[in-house]
Amino acid sequence: MNHTSSHTRPLHLLKRNGTFYFNRRVPKHAVEVFGCMIRVRLSDDLDEAREIAEKLTDKLDDLWAGTQTSIDVAALVDACLPQPQVLSRWAEEYVTLKDIGTLPPSLAVSSLIEVVGDKDVRDYRREDARAYVRYLTKKGNSTGTIRRRVNSIAAILNYALAELDLHHAGGGRRRCAAAHRDHG
Repeated sequence: MNHTSSHTRPLHLLKRNGTFYFNRRVPKHAVEVFGCMIRVRLSDDLDEAREIAEKLTDKLDDLWAGTQTSIDVAALVDACLPQPQVLSRWAEEYVTLKDIGTLPPSLAVSSLIEVVGDKDVRDYRREDARAYVRYLTKKGNSTGTIRRRVNSIAAILNYALAELDLHHAGGGRRRCAAAHRDHG
């Protein structure tokens, strides 16, 4: 079964037993390096498999159009896989993009990770915010410091969720502020 995108460009997807594979013949000029076929397990999710297959197709097309003679196919596939959406990664991007000092967000993020872990940004919940505020309070932080830390975390989460085109079920910054009110 070959799925295609809205551009009617082949994605080279094959589904076997509920799992999608990238399955592509190699052009004659590249067979010596790659073999005659590339088949790699991608995902059980069609949307994720489609996204990876599009990236992999683009990279292989570019590679085969050029003069490069060798490549690590496994590394190429890894480069096309979705990146983890953990808070620490988003915090780094946020600080870089906003061109702000790293200390306040770094302190906020590192202490939150210490309390509840470095989760996918979509997985933080009100209970995490409450635990974080309790932790900061027990450490002797003032209300102003707690508010600044919570606001730093909220800004990063809101940025990440906006970039992912998602809306946090609990309301992003409002959730963090509510947790602060509950314990502050």
